[in-house]
Amino acid sequence: MEPEQRAAAVRALASKIYGTYVALCYLSPLLGGWLADRHFGLLTMLFAGCVCITLGHALMVRPDIKARVATIPLPCGQSQLPAQ
Repeated sequence: MEPEQRAAAVRALASKIYGTYVALCYLSPLLGGWLADRHFGLLTMLFAGCVCITLGHALMVRPDIKARVATIPLPCGQSQLPAQ
């Protein structure tokens, strides 16, 4: 794969990851609110949300974990970085 093609593929993957992140930022509070109202209660879901946010930020900071996270299947369909 040529460097220009690889750069374009990496940009496309980054765009999909960012789109998934933004979608989850808007959808997860709706799911959390519904679960808090119907099943678990406010404090339990508030704590679960804090844990999820903390883990998400830790994944964005740790470079050794980023490589492993890139292989997780995403809802957008792309599951890993393109081959070099």
